[in-house]
Amino acid sequence: MIRLFFLSLLLLVPAAPVLADGPRIEVTQPDFQFGSVFQGEKVEHVFEFRNAGDDPLLIDRVKSSCGCTAVLVSSKELAPGATGEVRATFDSTRFHGNVVKTIYVYTNDPNHKLVQLHLRGNVKEELQLSARSVTLGPVAAGQSVSTRVKLTNKGDQVAAIGPARTTAKEIKVDFPRRLLQPGETADIELTATAGSGKTVVSGYLLIPTDSPRLPELRIPLQLRITKSE
Repeated sequence: MIRLFFLSLLLLVPAAPVLADGPRIEVTQPDFQFGSVFQGEKVEHVFEFRNAGDDPLLIDRVKSSCGCTAVLVSSKELAPGATGEVRATFDSTRFHGNVVKTIYVYTNDPNHKLVQLHLRGNVKEELQLSARSVTLGPVAAGQSVSTRVKLTNKGDQVAAIGPARTTAKEIKVDFPRRLLQPGETADIELTATAGSGKTVVSGYLLIPTDSPRLPELRIPLQLRITKSE
């Protein structure tokens, strides 16, 4: 009876975690779904991991893909059983739609020398432009060409936008500051006059907004000029 009592006590005691041979990285959640955010918002997340091996785990370096920054916030050397963290920040300003950002963690784990961590989600455009870039021409020197870009308020608040400007003197825009209601679309007209001596003119269309997430919209512009005979 006494032997059965002690056997029951042993069964109630939680077993200690078994450590694998050598260093071994074990990530709690390698994929983080951040859902939907408005363009311009930043997403922050901390990835947790531990050394499930019986030798020190060394973190050689941490790298990240475009639009994302990552930093190791714990020691580069983790003793067996110790835990570490990688803090990742994704800036959604230049992105839209479904995105996947990857963080690369390089270790001395012989079975996982490179570990990939992922931030996944959707970036919604509060102010949506009909074009990601605009090319005018080709047009002969001394001639003019025009085009339009549509801007739609996809948010649920009134947006103050403008006045718009361009960084290329050959490309003009006439768009004063105005209010854009939710669901409303505005036309932005661009007119370019080709000068001589150049075949390509590049610049940006800049549109200030009152959005705290996206204070300025930026579209690359290009004017192509035909060579004079």
